[in-house]
Amino acid sequence: MVTTQTYHFDFVIPLIGLNLVTGISATILNALVILTIWKTPPLQTPSRILLSSLALTDLLAGAVVQPVFIAYCISALMNWCQAFVFIHALVVRLGYSLTAISMTTLAAIALDRFLAIATKQNYRIIVTKKRCLIAVIFLWLAPGSAMIIGLQFKTYEDNDTTILMSIMILFLVIIITLYGLSFYLMKKMFTSIAHSVIHNTTDQTAPGFNIWKYKRFLVTMVIILGQVLLSYTPLLCVYSSLGLNAVLNKPALLHFGEFFILLISTLNPILYLWRMKGLRHALNQILFHS
Repeated sequence: MVTTQTYHFDFVIPLIGLNLVTGISATILNALVILTIWKTPPLQTPSRILLSSLALTDLLAGAVVQPVFIAYCISALMNWCQAFVFIHALVVRLGYSLTAISMTTLAAIALDRFLAIATKQNYRIIVTKKRCLIAVIFLWLAPGSAMIIGLQFKTYEDNDTTILMSIMILFLVIIITLYGLSFYLMKKMFTSIAHSVIHNTTDQTAPGFNIWKYKRFLVTMVIILGQVLLSYTPLLCVYSSLGLNAVLNKPALLHFGEFFILLISTLNPILYLWRMKGLRHALNQILFHS
């Protein structure tokens, strides 16, 4: 059971400062990414719609979860027990919900990339903006409803973390499998292109399919997945070495581990703008030439 007695100024104040800075940066950067996609029609493709959904989860992490966590820390320092218990339940449910939405969105992006290379010129027929928007709405409604039910009927329980981790592992297996298949198909396509160049023939594997653009976006999403995995590493190491009950009695280790997860909300939009020239150029037009 988490209590206010285990919270001390020596680690809570740095936590508040870190979450304040990264919360503001995550909110601003992800808002810019979403605004750029929304105001630039050529960027409103199914893959970019899914990317904006992922950016929205990062925006809410910075604009909602981190401020709520700061309030949680303050209530612990001030020994406001009732507020502490309520905010604890709220921040846990918000965190769980956004984690679920992020993981399902990453899985949807992995599926989108697989379908793009597996179906090639038929991709735009199968994956439309309308279908993509319906999928995004579903991805947001399911975890959001679970959070509301959780807040009304139960508080935080130890086995919640085990359940969440199990679900995350399942989605990670799905995501890694889809990316593995995508790279396999892409390798076959590059082999076919090389063969056609050597024999001076026309490559018929994917007419109208820009494999180089596809490869760059695919690599970008794999890097994002790698960032996500790395962000969970400190917390997983703490859990595996101490066990859940011991971690709950050491909030400094727990919350600094969680901070690395929240830090991804700031790093992701920086990666989008670095790797995606079209997105970066559109943002530059909005900021400096509008």
